Order: sequence, then structure tokens, then C-alpha cells
Amino acid sequence: MEHEGKVWDLAVTRDGGRILSGGDGRIRVWDVETHELIEEWEGHTRAIWCIAVSPDDRLAASGGFNGEILIRDIEEGGQIRHSIDAGHMVRSLCFSPNGENLACSV
Repeated sequence: MEHEGKVWDLAVTRDGGRILSGGDGRIRVWDVETHELIEEWEGHTRAIWCIAVSPDDRLAASGGFNGEILIRDIEEGGQIRHSIDAGHMVRSLCFSPNGENLACSV
């Protein structure tokens, strides 16, 4: 499992089947059992600092150095559903237990 640069964060789906890794501006989705790369998602223009997966494993949020938060649909190949400008580097992300809210620290 490799990235071109440093990996700053990892997230595991609740079902334990996938690991999302990010750091070099891309998110890579890995199969836990085979260690195979399933998908690679682009969209960030700078390094990704944090990743969170919703409790139902449907959404992934990522944030980083450029202050942008991208919310993606995991089931739709990482298609971007929302983009939020946090104004500053995003240091951490966390979905609420019901998955309806996303908290971030900048």
C-alpha cells in the first residue's frame, strides 16, 4: 500500500472491509483482506490531513492544507457530493453518531 508522499491519515469503514488513506492530495481506498487498491480519488489541490467515514459507510469526508472539505459518496466511486470552504487548514473531521452532522477543527 503506497502513496507518492506521506500518509497523514487513515480511516476504516465500520464493516472493516476498506481502509481509506490520504496525504498526497489523493484518497486511496484499499481492500483490507487482499491489500489491493480498489479506487483512487482526486479532488484536493494540496495534501490531505484528515479523513472520516460516516457511521453507515456511505460517505467519506476529507480535509487538508487548502482549507477545503470534500464529502464523497463511497458507494458511487468517491463522487464528490459537497465541497465546503473551512477557511483554514482542516486538522480533524468527525461524523456524528447518526451521520447527519460533520464536525471539523481548523
